[in-house]
Amino acid sequence: MRGETEQLLKIRLQCHDQTAKVWIASENGWECAAEEISLLPYTTEEAGGFVGCTIGMYASSNGMESKNHADFAWFTCSSRN
Repeated sequence: MRGETEQLLKIRLQCHDQTAKVWIASENGWECAAEEISLLPYTTEEAGGFVGCTIGMYASSNGMESKNHADFAWFTCSSRN
């Protein structure tokens, strides 16, 4: 059961070539939260070697200690040409 401060957040990541956009679902539909995010730091050439999996989900507290958590209920990936 979810607590009073917990909520479900839907996020869409849209990638094209080496840039990404992040969309967040709201009551008004999908809203762009960030765009023109460079994905170059995650390439083998820029990282200086193998970087492993290049798609997935994770949560970060930006290096700070945190008691927060993130639960991922599902993940979908589609390719549109």
